[in-house]
Amino acid sequence: MRRKTVSFTDTFKNPLAIGATVISGAVAASLVWFVSAYETPSPNNASITFSCETITRPEKTSPEDGMVWVPGGPFSMGEEIAYFEEGPIFQTSVAGFWMDTHEVSNAQFETFVNETGYVTLAERGSNDPGIPVEQQIPGSAVFTPLMEDGNLVNPREGWWHYIAGANWREPKGPGSSITSKQSHPVVHIAYEDALAYANWLGHDLPTEAQFEFAAQTSVRRDKEGNYQSNTWQGFFPI
Repeated sequence: MRRKTVSFTDTFKNPLAIGATVISGAVAASLVWFVSAYETPSPNNASITFSCETITRPEKTSPEDGMVWVPGGPFSMGEEIAYFEEGPIFQTSVAGFWMDTHEVSNAQFETFVNETGYVTLAERGSNDPGIPVEQQIPGSAVFTPLMEDGNLVNPREGWWHYIAGANWREPKGPGSSITSKQSHPVVHIAYEDALAYANWLGHDLPTEAQFEFAAQTSVRRDKEGNYQSNTWQGFFPI
């Protein structure tokens, strides 16, 4: 049974908090979405459990345009040095799957909104009783690195600022626009927004193991020595 998944992550290793504040950023890849599809031997189409049986045979043709086959296999999952909270590292495996070669764009998300009338969490705000009232207003956290004397200030000083009215249409706050950024990754997307988009496509969200396995291909090379996925090259966040 073939199933398709949509996934997203931010630049940090910790999961995206779901609430009035929706993590986003002024730089591409601060919020990344991928669309993927995989085969699983499980007959239960209602389950999102990913089989650990390795499937190494890629299909001859992509199930959808713009997708690439990610061969499954065993790998070390987790991190305990740079991101100790992601440890301990353990061994697991995933089956092969299909994944989009680029993030979900503003244009793609706009098509979804135009056809469904969907309103994101950042646009409507939250009424969650666990969130302070002053944080329930529509808006999102905007990525703004601080500079002092030509040097970056420690990110703990606050590189994220909640801005009322910031959302996927106005990523830097009221008055900003995505008019010239149709091919840029969509930002200010909460988990429930990603899930709604996935359901609209008839997709699911991936398992943590599936997504991490694909992300780790940034350190792998093919027989010709080419990296198997795009990787950030440069001094963040410049």
